Amino acid sequence: MRYIIVLALFLSLVSCATSKKNVPSETNSIVASGPIDLLTKGDAQNRSSSVTGTTYTLSIDLNETSKFYTGDIKIKFDNKEVTRDLRVDFKDGQISKLMVNGTAVPEFKQNPQAFYIPKGNLKVGANEVSLSFQHDFSVAGIGLHRFQDPKDKKVYVYTQFEPNDAARFIPCFDQPDMKAKFEMTVLAPSSWTLVSTTRETGISSSGKQKKWIFPQTKQISTYLFSLHGGPYKVWESKAGTIPLRLFARKSLAPYVNAKEWFTFTQQGLGFYQKYFNTPYPFAKYDQLIVPEFNYGAMENVAAVTFSERFVNRGKSTRIERSHTTGVILHEMAHMWFGDLVTMKWWDDLWLNESFATFMAIQAMVNATEFKEAWQIFYNDKTWAYYTDQLSTTHPIEAQINTADEAFNNFDGITYGKGAAVLKQLSYLMGAENFRKGLENYFKKYSYQNTNLSDFISSLQQETRQDLNAWANTWLKTQGVDTVKSEFTCNGDKFENLKLSIVSATPATPRVHAFEVAFLKMKEGKLESYYKTEIKTDKNGSPVLHIASGISCPDAVFTNYNDYGYFKSELDLASVKALKKNLTSITDPMMRRMAWDGLWQMVRDQKIPLQDYQDIIATHLTKEKAPETLERVLRTVSGGGYSDYNSLYYFLPAKEHTEYVPQVEDLYYAQLSKAKGGTDDQQLWMDSYITAAESKKAMDNLTSWLEGKMKLNGLAPNQDRRWKAINKLCRFGDSRAMILVNAEKAKDGSERGKNAVISCQAAFPDMTGKKKWWDTITAPKTEYSFSEIGAAIRSFGYPEQKDSFTVPFAGDYFKFLSKDIKARDEHYQAAFSSFMGPHDCTAAQRQNYIGFLKNNGNGSPIIVKELKEVVDEDQRCEKIRALALASATKKH
Repeated sequence: MRYIIVLALFLSLVSCATSKKNVPSETNSIVASGPIDLLTKGDAQNRSSSVTGTTYTLSIDLNETSKFYTGDIKIKFDNKEVTRDLRVDFKDGQISKLMVNGTAVPEFKQNPQAFYIPKGNLKVGANEVSLSFQHDFSVAGIGLHRFQDPKDKKVYVYTQFEPNDAARFIPCFDQPDMKAKFEMTVLAPSSWTLVSTTRETGISSSGKQKKWIFPQTKQISTYLFSLHGGPYKVWESKAGTIPLRLFARKSLAPYVNAKEWFTFTQQGLGFYQKYFNTPYPFAKYDQLIVPEFNYGAMENVAAVTFSERFVNRGKSTRIERSHTTGVILHEMAHMWFGDLVTMKWWDDLWLNESFATFMAIQAMVNATEFKEAWQIFYNDKTWAYYTDQLSTTHPIEAQINTADEAFNNFDGITYGKGAAVLKQLSYLMGAENFRKGLENYFKKYSYQNTNLSDFISSLQQETRQDLNAWANTWLKTQGVDTVKSEFTCNGDKFENLKLSIVSATPATPRVHAFEVAFLKMKEGKLESYYKTEIKTDKNGSPVLHIASGISCPDAVFTNYNDYGYFKSELDLASVKALKKNLTSITDPMMRRMAWDGLWQMVRDQKIPLQDYQDIIATHLTKEKAPETLERVLRTVSGGGYSDYNSLYYFLPAKEHTEYVPQVEDLYYAQLSKAKGGTDDQQLWMDSYITAAESKKAMDNLTSWLEGKMKLNGLAPNQDRRWKAINKLCRFGDSRAMILVNAEKAKDGSERGKNAVISCQAAFPDMTGKKKWWDTITAPKTEYSFSEIGAAIRSFGYPEQKDSFTVPFAGDYFKFLSKDIKARDEHYQAAFSSFMGPHDCTAAQRQNYIGFLKNNGNGSPIIVKELKEVVDEDQRCEKIRALALASATKKH
């Protein structure tokens, strides 16, 4: 599953198991066993050790006008022993006609998480459980989600099960190591196309519906099974002998570049089959682009789902195309690592996600046009470095006690750090030895469940390196090491390089393998002229072998080619050279890392904000690598998740006010001279919208939207129009709501509907804020999870904190302490992250600290989000203090 992208949000509206709404006439009696019954790791181990050989036979009835669906299920399994009641996971559903081994069970325990088959009805050996059930469609993007297109009123459904929401769809043993075979019959509206893990073997008419028959799957985990339906537009192709299909809503279909999507799919399947020396393991490969999706994508076996945000209603830039390609290839890698071979428990979630992240870049570099993909990979590493320095960091192999806790570990450690150490391991072992180890792994464990030791043992066959020691130091510890460098010269000759490692785990030093490059100015270019490989010894000390007679460098770069995972703390001479000659570095990867290193020095209070402003003034317009430029622009004016990690946010109020017009003018000048129709032009336009705060900028945006201002032929497409209008809303421009209403009449799509909500929630007006606060926190609402998410993310922008976010602080903490407990994990994460005040002051921070002191044993999702707010506010305050001290010193 891809981390990218949305913290999407809203309280699930599924009814609880004891609700009387829409209950079938014949139901079993239920004995409640308490509101919380989370599946623990111990429970899961006990269940899988006894229950084996599971098969599910399903019959599902989908009605496009109903708020719920019904089904029948037959579960067959072998039981090694009968010592306790058997848990069957089924979240918030209703059950009737429970039969166990041919006998009706009139009374059993059930709660909103599961029901229990009495042990007296079970036997050692073969068992058969059959029942009828009903469940509400989800509007929260989990379980079986239902969406009605506001534009053409057509209905679509899709499933999303990871980490443990298959139980929101059907009764099942919902844990990854209880692989099973599924077969399914579905009644659905006659206009729909249905997609599942296997390709249908029969479709027949049944009144106003059609009956779809899906044959039995291979052994797969419950979270990887799926069902999707609706009147989709379908494109078809092939990758060798593998049938390919791509699906999208009919109203979105005109914007889908199916030809390009298939090209990257074909390239990826060709690369992976050769690299793993293992054929694609399933009979077909379907990809569905679905609405209101909480994540970037999901690796359902042979039926991958993607968020619609990968489809632009305008020309996509190369950066956007490369990001979409990366996600396509990430999910495809899961067909082998995750779907063919699956983790036993969520402790090893990192290995699934890290492996897919790492392999997607390998595929991009070796099989597609995006040879610069290692720069994209570095974005995941910066996320890892960020996460690994928070108080909430954790080992790569985290201890997951309940299935629900897995949600909390879809983060920069699981994706970025894990992938980074796999890259280093491949470098340490040698790329071909690493590949052979993977080949061993797939050959031995196909259709099975594994743990970390199985993976390590497969690789160990191909190297003399002690991989168990490597795993203990890298995977079971937390924190990021720092490599410090200092060099001396004797005249124009290099004399000595001193490297020291500040370990985050001094008791168990890590093995590092990386490259150091020496850089020197030559004909106006800062170039690498010498490199050396570095490995650490058993004590964690770097072993250097540097040739004699080398000329004196202008700078030393300690992670050339980005093989290592550590922070680089460069000597003063190297920092000075980078500040002066940053954009003259010829190696684009090294330049990308140098930009990030300088920004990290700001975050670590090694250099003041003013120094970085000078770097921006000197080098920003000289940076030509689009991927690097996009990331650097975010450090200046924010944008998306970078709003609280930018110069705009870190600068104190007075300095911020003075700096904004300078940035606006700089961006506008670049935009005005950008060649029409280029990616460069689109990037500067988007950046200008992000940076705009002054009346002059708002006037320019309005003139552009109204067609009065021409920018080298750059007409605003629909998505960019909404982005500009949202900025006007956010700053309370008097023309904003007029533009919103006009745009609303033109764009009746789901994106348009969410954009209207976002604008309304963003507008700085207390009446509107109160209305959206009440809507967001209401126990029931007419809005979907996706729509409420649009309001949450727009409710409290940084510049609105004093007027709106802070006044709601009391209500925010009160809601967190009580009412939010009934909401799902996506809602909890988004609400706690976006709705509270971030104001970079000790006084407000004490409210968070006080709440955590009194509620530290509450929802782990909320606790994590609030701790990170405290961390970042402390960092912000220190950054501002250094900036103030620097300004005082200069004056």
